[in-house]
Amino acid sequence: METLHDTSSALSLLKKVNQCQNEQQLETILHQLTQHLGFEHFFYRARFMLDRSSSLDRVLSNFPLAWLQHYENNNLSRIDPALQHAERKLTPMVWEPKIFVTEEQKRFSADAKRHGLESGVSFPVHNKDGDIGMLSLVLGADVVDASEFIQENLFYGPLIANFVHEAMSRLVNKSGRALKAPLTPRELECLKWIAGGKSTWETAQILHLSEHGVLHHVRNIMTKFDVTSRHQAVSRAVACGLV
Repeated sequence: METLHDTSSALSLLKKVNQCQNEQQLETILHQLTQHLGFEHFFYRARFMLDRSSSLDRVLSNFPLAWLQHYENNNLSRIDPALQHAERKLTPMVWEPKIFVTEEQKRFSADAKRHGLESGVSFPVHNKDGDIGMLSLVLGADVVDASEFIQENLFYGPLIANFVHEAMSRLVNKSGRALKAPLTPRELECLKWIAGGKSTWETAQILHLSEHGVLHHVRNIMTKFDVTSRHQAVSRAVACGLV
């Protein structure tokens, strides 16, 4: 099975996200990324705030059509724990029995399993404009140790979610901001290693800096790109051709 764990392969695939010219292309690339990671299904949903009183919803998915129809017909978004989590938090949420609290949510979980949607993880994404998105990745029924597999991929999920959200924002004409920012050589070095999946400590060791120094550069990068997370900074940098 081919995966994203090779850095050059990961960046090559993610760059395709920023090259998408329409939502159909974006959905196709997201499907490819999902398969490369070893997952079977994906579901991306986002709400973009156009102004204080209006918004625009977007969905990309290869979930079974029968489930999507059941979901919409019964307005299951009102009890979906993944969506509730995405509204409040940025941390990934692994689909475990404990997240389905109410009896209605337990029935929701049972219905999803009957449609082949059992072992998954959801990655929220927010930005400064108040837009909220969520990418869920779901494993096929043939994966033996689903929990371990999901844990191994927790790094790549938020990165993909931010790339997709950034691309969709551009496609719905939300991203009118210039992407390029005047980064210093040291900031570019930090950005390169962060994009390669290195932690703050690892980046500090490679560049012979203190962890505090790396964090300082990362904060500057995020400020210059006007983003709120390092995943979003990497997405912007790839779009600019900086990494």
